Amino acid sequence: MSIPAPPSPRAAAFARYIATLQEQDPLAASGATGILIEASLPELYKEASLLVIRASGENHRSRYLPLQIKGDGTVVDEVIARYAALQEHFEDVPAAAVAISPANYKFRFAGQVKTGGAAAYVYQITPRKRRPGAFAGQLWMDCNSGRQIMLRGHMIDAPSIGGHADLVRDTKLRNGSAYARVSHLAFSIPRLGRSELVITELVLSPADELQQPERLEGPGDGPQMLRQRVALLGEHSKYPLDAWSTAPKGPPPHPRP
Repeated sequence: MSIPAPPSPRAAAFARYIATLQEQDPLAASGATGILIEASLPELYKEASLLVIRASGENHRSRYLPLQIKGDGTVVDEVIARYAALQEHFEDVPAAAVAISPANYKFRFAGQVKTGGAAAYVYQITPRKRRPGAFAGQLWMDCNSGRQIMLRGHMIDAPSIGGHADLVRDTKLRNGSAYARVSHLAFSIPRLGRSELVITELVLSPADELQQPERLEGPGDGPQMLRQRVALLGEHSKYPLDAWSTAPKGPPPHPRP
């Protein structure tokens, strides 16, 4: 009786990647997540930022606690608002329909790269069908866990943006699980030119804190937690960490131009 050969390390990693597609977004599943959105219109020398805490509400939809907003109003209304609408669109679409899976995408192995103490398999991916928000480019998966650690390329006909958007998304792993993600997004806006965003997401707390949302609303609680975590990726922030302070209750004030 012949014994089947074990799968190659690359095939095993790909199988583990497919298994992760059945899971909820690891950053969302981890509980409360701090999100720092830094946006700019480089040609107009305008920029703004928004600091929020995200947690899962009813039906796993995201709910947000704004902590601070600052900067130029045009950037808030024309750049950050478009990004927020894009995120809302993806929440409304079934996860299976937008997953980067063999059912939706063609995968072509493109090699292996070192990632600082680890390694990743690189795949060139192209959508099987053209649809708004589809992605084309490269996907990097961790050789051990199979988890996606890098997405690089562009979205096609991105909703709320009206055209394609360049995207580089870097996911940080700890013990095989995602704890932070940094996304660089760029797209053009009529009459305003190129816009750029850096979105930093960091896990703040275990999932059981979802049952105690008041803990996120105490004086200084959320911002202090986020400051400590943002320090891990502080090089991505254009503002000093001590600039963030507790926002008053209610919606944040609209920044002045």
